[in-house]
Amino acid sequence: MRYYFIKLTIGGLLNVFQRRVDACTSVYAIRSLRRRLGAVGPTTELFPDLFIDYAERIKIGDWVHIGSGGQLFGRGGLSIADHVIIGPQVTIMTSKHNHHPARLIPYDEVELLKPVEIGVASWIGLGVILMPGVVLGKGCIVGAGSVVTKSFPDGSIVAGNPAKIIGQRDMQLFLDHLTNDRTYFKNWYLKNKGKVERMAGSQIDQQVVKKSP
Repeated sequence: MRYYFIKLTIGGLLNVFQRRVDACTSVYAIRSLRRRLGAVGPTTELFPDLFIDYAERIKIGDWVHIGSGGQLFGRGGLSIADHVIIGPQVTIMTSKHNHHPARLIPYDEVELLKPVEIGVASWIGLGVILMPGVVLGKGCIVGAGSVVTKSFPDGSIVAGNPAKIIGQRDMQLFLDHLTNDRTYFKNWYLKNKGKVERMAGSQIDQQVVKKSP
């Protein structure tokens, strides 16, 4: 019985230690990501498993959330405006191989750079792929699993492969919310600030340094 108690105690301590190590590793990874980016708002939430290529060519605004498991390929240039929500496992491509006309097959050594822009307060769902050259206007919504191959204007709701318009936001209401600072991530954080700050090792506690306006 005594041996069993000691074993449980040691196991518990090891679990606590491992959680602390994981938290410190996550914080270091996030700080490293931030230092590499061309620009990033102080209130933007990044996850430590986010893969970023050509980070210096990526600019991210304030109050942006980018979910876990994402891939941002920034060689052609990537701009993400304020208040954008990007779900987990989203891939954004900003360059592509040249295949026509090309001197080799299936493609040659030329890489075509095509910047991507995501407008303010847009929402990109789980597992979406944004292809090179896509420009999404303000307030766009992209359904989970979509492959976006072309640009869409303000307020477009799109889904599918290739993504097509399936709806339209009420842009008057959208602009009213935006003007009056009624945006999800910012309001969620400010409402739950005290609760979040008490969470040991929480990612957002380590990342959000701007408290209230």
